[in-house]
Amino acid sequence: MLANFSVYIENGVFFENKFLKYKMKYPKNSFYNWPNFSKKDLSLRHQVAVEILHDFLIMFDTFHQMNRVLNIANKDSANFWSVETHFKGVNKLFTLGAIEDENHKEILINMVYKMAIAEIGNKNFEDRADKIDVAMRAKILELAKS
Repeated sequence: MLANFSVYIENGVFFENKFLKYKMKYPKNSFYNWPNFSKKDLSLRHQVAVEILHDFLIMFDTFHQMNRVLNIANKDSANFWSVETHFKGVNKLFTLGAIEDENHKEILINMVYKMAIAEIGNKNFEDRADKIDVAMRAKILELAKS
């Protein structure tokens, strides 16, 4: 029965499911295509993403604590540890996931920072990293549709 198939035609191109159209727009290994990854590939990418985010969160919390020390007598809290401006932990995920759209990067970075700030001091870095990875995958899929 045709009703059981998830098919459609867009600009004269036949698609068998809703995710195939993203393969046309983004590289095969892009995080935009994560629903099409094999279980093994998805597991590996998740593991790498969590490891990168784990390290990012440790440094993020360290920078936050260092900035508190630097600004102990500064009412404006305007001082920051200059090393922080050179840290590019989340950018590694953009390289790994072939995310090149600058607007998408900005949206994702803002989301990651908000989630990181919300749990500063929580020493369960792996759990925090896992939550961020899951949220990033959902947001990336949403961005792929736009």
